[in-house]
Amino acid sequence: MAAPRVLLVDDEEDIIWGLSRTLTKAGYDVLTALSGEAALATLQTQPVDILVTDIKMPGMSGLELIVEAKRKYPNLKAVVMTARGSEELMRETAERGAVEYIEKPFDLDAFVSVVAKAREEGFRGVVRDLKLIDVLQILSLERSTAAVAVSGPAGSGSIYFADGNVVHAELGKLTGEEAFHAILEMEGGSFSLRRGVATEARTINKTLDNLLLSAVAAKDEATGAEETGGFDLDSWSFSEALGLKEEAKLIPQEIANALEAEIKALMTEGVVGGGIWSEDGRPVVLLGDITAEVVPLLSKAVGSANQASVLMGKGELSEALFTSQKANLVARQLKGGRFTVALLADSKVNPGLLRVELVKSAVKMEKLLLEV
Repeated sequence: MAAPRVLLVDDEEDIIWGLSRTLTKAGYDVLTALSGEAALATLQTQPVDILVTDIKMPGMSGLELIVEAKRKYPNLKAVVMTARGSEELMRETAERGAVEYIEKPFDLDAFVSVVAKAREEGFRGVVRDLKLIDVLQILSLERSTAAVAVSGPAGSGSIYFADGNVVHAELGKLTGEEAFHAILEMEGGSFSLRRGVATEARTINKTLDNLLLSAVAAKDEATGAEETGGFDLDSWSFSEALGLKEEAKLIPQEIANALEAEIKALMTEGVVGGGIWSEDGRPVVLLGDITAEVVPLLSKAVGSANQASVLMGKGELSEALFTSQKANLVARQLKGGRFTVALLADSKVNPGLLRVELVKSAVKMEKLLLEV
């Protein structure tokens, strides 16, 4: 019997690499695509049993891809990957069997299990974090009848779906589109999903896409071009950052504490060690299995890999990945190689996803190090 074929779609090459390797070891025939458009092109030429896609990608989103793919290939099974979920939603949907949730970094055994279930059950969700808007889009895609209950500082409310269409929203004394917009603008709080719950109220007569567009327009009109004063990841330049002032020989304690907090935030299930050290091997932050005894060896290993890359004419390394049968270690250069940050995880943690999380946090660490 031929191995089931999976088409894996994500704009992050590290995720593609890690999950592709995992599925191949599990006995799947794996095809990959870095965009929704590329995935549709692959589907036109290759038979596929299961589509596994991220939701948020440049160009065509994962949900748009699934809608188009299911229209052309109705028997295609689908698995969704996306981001941010509330504990209440995880509990509600787990009880009802609606969506599978996997804490990041992915538990690879659980990921393979979800893909296997998709062959029998159809549309599933594997979540790296899930936002309220993502849930609304999934309910619309599934043509569900359901209620999404929300609770936060602004009060409690609900958004109701009937056959995949938003038909009613309420928040305190607000109803209809005004309530829908207010719910989307809520900061903090939680939400939960109740499938099969219906309402006779009909205060909204727009598609979800039009509702979301009107919500964005309303928010833009209200806020104008107000500056947030926050750190803009999109406009931040690594090369420009390197040209700023030289760091002090000793890291101020408040900076070290902030760096330690960043490392602790990365110490999720399966991550057993984290650390930051200077180019001469002096520890700044050490947690778990990355200890002062191993830092000189790690520093030498990263330095040797960097030198080898230069000798081969490939330029200086920004990061290095070391894998063994029992563990994965990702090390990344900070501030032009003057510091190194590393994470150590057991072998069940996807090294590609481990790297993605480290890269995200490294941006904040770079900003902190610019202040010393």
